[in-house]
Amino acid sequence: MKSITDERFRDLYIGPDYADVKNLNESRELMPVPSEFSEDVDALRQLCDEIRVQSNRPRFSIRRNESLYRVTCFDTTGGRPTFVIRQPRSEVMPWEKVELGVKDKEFLMQKDLRGAVIICGEMGSGKTTLASSLVVARLVTYGDIAVAIEDPPETALDGRHGNGRCIHVDPRGNVSGELENAVRSGASIIYLGEARDQDSTIPVISAANNGHFILSTTHASSEADAVMRLVNMCDGRYENAAHALASGLAAVIHVRLVAKKVNTPVGEKIIDKLEYSMLKVWKDTTVKGHIRAQNYHLLGQAGEQQKTVSRAGE
Repeated sequence: MKSITDERFRDLYIGPDYADVKNLNESRELMPVPSEFSEDVDALRQLCDEIRVQSNRPRFSIRRNESLYRVTCFDTTGGRPTFVIRQPRSEVMPWEKVELGVKDKEFLMQKDLRGAVIICGEMGSGKTTLASSLVVARLVTYGDIAVAIEDPPETALDGRHGNGRCIHVDPRGNVSGELENAVRSGASIIYLGEARDQDSTIPVISAANNGHFILSTTHASSEADAVMRLVNMCDGRYENAAHALASGLAAVIHVRLVAKKVNTPVGEKIIDKLEYSMLKVWKDTTVKGHIRAQNYHLLGQAGEQQKTVSRAGE
């Protein structure tokens, strides 16, 4: 049986009577899964349906070829489920290959950096890739323990990394509870896969304000948009959510993947290149003041000023 998971793709869509795949190998299109993979697709459909019924969860992970594949289930109007399976990177991207500026990397790798580093962007923009690389880079450089909480798990983080170790947790819906456990564990790094609602965001900001280094991702169109969304999600649980965020944030990074043509030995090829912008909050009284005053429109300008200073120092 030929396995579709032996090929490179981005997303696999398995419905009750169809299977489509996006970005199969070099293609950048959505297409029907080739018939040579039909038997494997049937096996994946059955496996996902069994887990869906047993766990009663809309999101979970399956393991194939020593990799975790994130699965999202949809109950369609026809009454039968459709599964979206996202293929992970085969390994965590080495920090030296991450396309950030030298000064920005140095900022993120400071040993005494504390607070929340929030990576934002659209779905599939490279947020998780950057986050997992940073977790591993800090473990390799400084050792100690990281606790990674992903619902569902989707990156190859569990185990030893240099002199450090990552404990990879499947919260099974209890994100806030596992975050509390992580805070009490003595870990030097806490990574939450996504701050998607108030129950997950509040513990992140609380931990950040208590001196932890905590890393998470969220969906937002810019650094300013991310800050505004986080303040709104914290509103009602803090007397002043903007003040709590200004005190707890270390940095906000907005990432996006841009298709670019490159020349290769076999001809022209289109690849996805990471582009980013970064707002440093840690020890920056001006940026903290903008957040406290909820002057979100000034954060973009502050980020550009920081970029100019960083480039001058490289």
